[in-house]
Amino acid sequence: WQNEEGIPLSFNQPGSMRLLQNEERMKEANYTLSKSKLYQGLFGGPELNMIGPDEVKRLHPLVNTDGLVGALWTEGDGHIDPSSVTQAFASKARAMGGRVYEHSEVVGLQCRPDGSWEVKVRVSDGSEHMVHARRVVNAAGLWCERIGDFAGVHTPATVLQHQYVITEPIDEVKAYHQKHGHQLPVLRDLEGTYYLRDEGDGILVGPYENENDMQLAPPEWKGTMPPELTYHLWEGDLERIMYSMECATKLVPQLETTGIKTVLNGPTCWPADGNHLVGPSYEKPNYWMACAESYGIAHAPGLSRYLVHWMQHGEPPYELTEADPARYGAWATPEWTADKVKEAYGWNNTTAYFNENRTRARPVVHPERPQADVVAALQARGAQLGFSHGWETPSWFHSEAVDLKNTLATFQRPSYMDAIE
Repeated sequence: WQNEEGIPLSFNQPGSMRLLQNEERMKEANYTLSKSKLYQGLFGGPELNMIGPDEVKRLHPLVNTDGLVGALWTEGDGHIDPSSVTQAFASKARAMGGRVYEHSEVVGLQCRPDGSWEVKVRVSDGSEHMVHARRVVNAAGLWCERIGDFAGVHTPATVLQHQYVITEPIDEVKAYHQKHGHQLPVLRDLEGTYYLRDEGDGILVGPYENENDMQLAPPEWKGTMPPELTYHLWEGDLERIMYSMECATKLVPQLETTGIKTVLNGPTCWPADGNHLVGPSYEKPNYWMACAESYGIAHAPGLSRYLVHWMQHGEPPYELTEADPARYGAWATPEWTADKVKEAYGWNNTTAYFNENRTRARPVVHPERPQADVVAALQARGAQLGFSHGWETPSWFHSEAVDLKNTLATFQRPSYMDAIE
């Protein structure tokens, strides 16, 4: 696949399937399907459809459909090599008169009285230079918190470990490629909490460990990537991802007799709730954030269009309040972020209900304005507490002093229905 300038891109579009193994997942899928029809009408994009086990087997002959009740099929979905698309963006930028400075590290930021910025840059020979910029965009990925520190902007994100496994070649995968001329569809097994796709003539499995098994970067990194570690991998740890690997083997039986080629364990950067930091800073003028992208390469085109529209027109084309950096205040400390992100990552593939009330790292400790006493008083009256900008807030009141948390989560009736009746 190549772009309009003929620049080659490693872009594969075999489609993808979100597998459904039980009725609760089917309810979630129908909710997702209804949202997708709305969004497709507004923004276009690939169509999402419900398919049965037989169609799953036809599209992906290696899948064992035992236990499947269906799947969400996205035709035209796929995956891209981040390096190739980055080079394509750079080539396009140069063709339009832009300049790309490689091996040039930002080592300082200073906001001027007129709201513009002085950017201190260190180049490959060690010399430092000042660049005057009307605006700054923090798209620094793994290093976003470091850039935020230079600017004096709160950037509550942290670096964590994400593993994936690549197998040796599989005869059936190779035969499918030769016969059809394209890859097998991407699979997302939510119950097994992993994704699975072709890698060469082998298979790549990308698991998500639960919140107790997942691992953050070392504490001494303080949530950000050390600047000298441009390409960093940790030792692979198969024991942490064994549950997902066993589920993948049941789904694609060929994996059971196939050797593992490599286990990669690399860094990724997540915000506390997994929902990015996108938009202008509320602390500094002309400082924009496009970072803490848990799935950066997938969201990059849409989010860049979103930011550019906001810069050009003075307001966003639509609201992304769930990604607004202003949802976090100084209360979102590095310690709190590191604890909360375990929940976001570990619950990545759990069933997501309406108005879900996730309770890890709560209540937030506000040293100057403690909330423990008022929380206790509210709970004694039956308050079911939600979370808003660092504070515990009553969502509704039960007739008894019980903490229901998510025990009444459902797609049919909101948790407060009985109390209303």
